[in-house]
Amino acid sequence: MSTGLNGVPPDVAALWSELDYEVTWLHGRWQIYRQLFGTDEERVEILNRSAGTFAQVLQNVLLDDVQLGLAKLGDPAQTGRFKNLTVTALVKAISTNEPGLEPMMTLNLSKYQDKCDKIRARRNKHIAHFDHETMVNRHAVPLTGPSREEIEMALFALRELMNAIQLHFNNSQTAYEIIILESDGDHLIAMLKRGIRYQQLVRSGAISVTDLAEHWSL
Repeated sequence: MSTGLNGVPPDVAALWSELDYEVTWLHGRWQIYRQLFGTDEERVEILNRSAGTFAQVLQNVLLDDVQLGLAKLGDPAQTGRFKNLTVTALVKAISTNEPGLEPMMTLNLSKYQDKCDKIRARRNKHIAHFDHETMVNRHAVPLTGPSREEIEMALFALRELMNAIQLHFNNSQTAYEIIILESDGDHLIAMLKRGIRYQQLVRSGAISVTDLAEHWSL
């Protein structure tokens, strides 16, 4: 995770710090999704053999959550009388203090918003709200699902925006796409493989069928 911005007012620095945290963990959740569902067919088969219904629910929840995060980060700086914690608000705050940066940041923000157009439509019509026409008349108003490429492009544009700001003030950048998690999707897959192997050993008679009950209260 990056450090705070140098040479900006405290309120702008605080805004950056919170957004930096959100952007980092948004990439973390997407990394877990890719590890579980976007690496290879073997992993999907392991998940289906272990708990297929749970895996399907988790896949949908993670995909919706990442899209929701992308859409929220691009929301307006203010909705009615309520302020929003968004990259739009960050760009607005920095542009107020550094007018010379406004063209560059506005361009990067526009690129990010463009990459989130379809994601925002899904958020508004299905993920955060059930749009009546979309839900009732699905064939007349189709809402196509996201591709992994679409999510990747939106995340790339988000990184470009955040790193352009950090590069200007701190002369550094953050590799948001490279995040190390202690217990991630890879860890879960490894544990499930052990569980499947254990099941095979029980069926072959190498391990007692009562072994698990004797050691764990499930």
